Amino acid sequence: MTNAQPGRFVMDTVIKNNPVKLLIVDDHPNTAAMLARVLSKFDTPVEITTASGGEEALELVGDQGVDILITDFMMPGVNGLELIEKLKGSQKPAHIILITAYDTPGLAISARRLNVQDYLVKPVQPEKIRGIVGRVIDGLRPSPSQKKSSGFEREFKILVADDNPDSLRLLSSRLQNEGYHFIPAWDGDETLEKIRSEMPDLVLLDVSMPKKDGFRVLEEIRADQTISHIPVIVITAARIGPKDIRDGLNLGADDYVIKPFDWRELAARIQSKLRVKQAEDILRQRNLELETIQEIGQQLSRSVTLEDIADTILSRINRVLVATWARVDIRWNTEFVFSRLKFFQELPSSSFQDFQTRYISLDILSPVVADHRPLLIHDTHPEQAYHELEDAGISSLVVLPLLYRDCLNGILSISTSQSTQFYEQQLALLQTITAQAALAVENIQNLENKSQIAQEMDKLMAYLFERKNDSNCRDLLEQLPSLAKQLSGEIS
Repeated sequence: MTNAQPGRFVMDTVIKNNPVKLLIVDDHPNTAAMLARVLSKFDTPVEITTASGGEEALELVGDQGVDILITDFMMPGVNGLELIEKLKGSQKPAHIILITAYDTPGLAISARRLNVQDYLVKPVQPEKIRGIVGRVIDGLRPSPSQKKSSGFEREFKILVADDNPDSLRLLSSRLQNEGYHFIPAWDGDETLEKIRSEMPDLVLLDVSMPKKDGFRVLEEIRADQTISHIPVIVITAARIGPKDIRDGLNLGADDYVIKPFDWRELAARIQSKLRVKQAEDILRQRNLELETIQEIGQQLSRSVTLEDIADTILSRINRVLVATWARVDIRWNTEFVFSRLKFFQELPSSSFQDFQTRYISLDILSPVVADHRPLLIHDTHPEQAYHELEDAGISSLVVLPLLYRDCLNGILSISTSQSTQFYEQQLALLQTITAQAALAVENIQNLENKSQIAQEMDKLMAYLFERKNDSNCRDLLEQLPSLAKQLSGEIS
C-alpha cells in the first residue's frame, strides 16, 4: 500500500487505464483499513480512497466522483444518507453500498429513494462486500481475462428439428457462420432425446416430422420441468393459418415463423430469445445458489459429526459448480483429522486411493494453511509448475480455507478437468459455504469441550460430595454450579 496523500491509498494493483475508483467512508479507521485491504486485489485496476466521515469524503471526491461508494450510516457530522444526497451530478457513484447497525423500515425506504443498490445490516462479512464489489467492477471494467472468456460469451447451442435435409443443411450453414453450435434432429423422438441429453439454449422446431409432430414435441417439452425453460421457435410451411399460430403459441412456443423466411429476421429473433434465455439462466443460477446456501446452512446447523459436515458440502457443491471432484479436509485444533473426497466425473487416475495419494504428494494445501488465503489455479496447462496437476487430470483448481474468527478449521478443494475460470461470484458463493462449514466445526468442538467439562465437573462433584463434612470441600461444592456455567459461557 502506498500512501499517496492523507486519506488516499493506492493499492498494490497498478493504477492505469482508467482504474475503478472506490470510496470507503467509516468513522472507525480500523474498519475502513480492513475493507481497503480486502478490496485491494482485483484483476481490474482499482484506486481506493478512505475517509473517516462524510465531510472528509466530500472533500476527497471533489469534482472527480467515484465509481463505487461504501459508507457507514451512523457517523458524526454528515451521516451516510446525507453524504449520498450530496453526491450529485458528476460526483454520483455508479454503485452505492450502505452499511448500518440500525435496520429500520424508514432507513431502508430512504436508502431505496436514494437509489442505494446494496443495503447491508451489520455484522457483515468482508467477503460478502468483496463479492458485491467484484461483480460491480466486472460490469464497469471487465478484466482482459473476462473479455476473452466469460460465462456471457460462451458458444450457444441451437437444436434444429426438421426432417428435410435441405432445410437442415441451410440452417446448419447459417447458424455455424453466426458462431452457434448446431445440433440436428430428424424426428420427434430424436428431438426430445437430444434436448434432454444436450440441453440446448434454443430449439428451432418444424411441425411436420415423423413419429411425433412438432406440436406434440412442444407439449412434451413444456410438461418436463428439466427442459421446460428452453425457448422454442416453431418454423413451419405446413401449419400457417391463424388458428395454427394460436395453437402453437398456446402450447408454449416462444415465437412462430412461417417458411419461407428472411434469414436476417430469423437471426434477429434468435438473438432476442437467446438474450432472454441468458438473463433467465443467470437468475435461475442465482436462485439455485441461494437455495443451496440455505440448504447447506440448515443441514450444517444439525451436524453432530465431522463426517456430517463433509458429506453436506460434497453432496451439494456440484449443484452450483460443474466440478470434476471436491475434497474436504477438516482440522481439529491444530491437526487435520478427517478428509473426504467425492468424484463427480471420471478421472484418468488408476484408482481412488492412487489419486488421494498423488494429490497429497503435490502439497497443494500448504500455502492455504500458511496464509489462510484462497488458492486459484485457472489453467494448469501453460504453467510449468502445475504440470503434475495436469497429469493428475486437474486443469483448474480452487482451494479455500474454512475460517472462523481467523482460526483455520479446514480446507475445501474443488477441481475441474477443463480449463476454466472461478469468477468472483462463484468465489463469494464458495466463501459463504466455507464460512458456514467453519462455524459448524467450531460448534462441534465447543460441544465436545463442554461435554468434557461436564464429565470432569461430575467427577469433581462426586468427589467433593463424598467429603462434604470437610468445610473446604463443602464451600467448593457450593461454587461448582456457577463455575461450570462460567466455563461454558467462555467456550461459547
